[in-house]
Amino acid sequence: MYKLSHPRLIHLLDAVSGSPLTQDELAQRLNVSTRTIRTDVALLNNVMVNHGAHLLHQRGNGYQLNIYNPSMFERFVSMVHNTVTIPRTSKERIVQIQIMLLTAEQGIKIDQLAETWNLSRTVIQNDMAEVRVQLATFSLSVGSRPRIGMMIQGTEKAIRACLTHLIYTEQKETKQALGLIENLFPEKSQQTFSARFREILISHKLYISDSGLHWLTLYAVVTLQRLARGKALMG
Repeated sequence: MYKLSHPRLIHLLDAVSGSPLTQDELAQRLNVSTRTIRTDVALLNNVMVNHGAHLLHQRGNGYQLNIYNPSMFERFVSMVHNTVTIPRTSKERIVQIQIMLLTAEQGIKIDQLAETWNLSRTVIQNDMAEVRVQLATFSLSVGSRPRIGMMIQGTEKAIRACLTHLIYTEQKETKQALGLIENLFPEKSQQTFSARFREILISHKLYISDSGLHWLTLYAVVTLQRLARGKALMG
């Protein structure tokens, strides 16, 4: 897997390709928290590990890109920039916007989305109308603040349920945002949880359908990702 479909991961890769940057510098440049930077670095390293490079953290200097196979890494960078998944339809954008809002720690600005996807602000605003409708089915809403952007409003329980539903639907049916989902919720983690859950259920003579196991696995992976970002276990 070499796609970095989340724009922030691509910006992170570009940022550290020049000179070492501290967590604070990266957080300021990408408009996220230092916790998010640490999480994103881990995600980026998981992808780059088989492509000739790794991000190292050096005390006092920050994160530095260590390239141990230049030719392999060069191909990786070229593929990343040439295969960025840009949603082509309104339906695809609506899915990606929901996932981005549900996983963001900082506000998301309409202008930034429009620039990233090379669309007008009006198009994104039209998509947001449907985004709000779909989020409302989980008792979630979208708030907006000047200079900060849009943020999800609702309970942690509702956010997890909505994320699980979106991922389940994409993996089972449309597959429109799988690149973004894979970066945030790696397939390896899903496989590990699924296998472990099946072992536990069998040991207790409990049985579940494949669809039920899939849903349980996704909810567990979503919960783990939320906990890693400092969210409460209950809420």
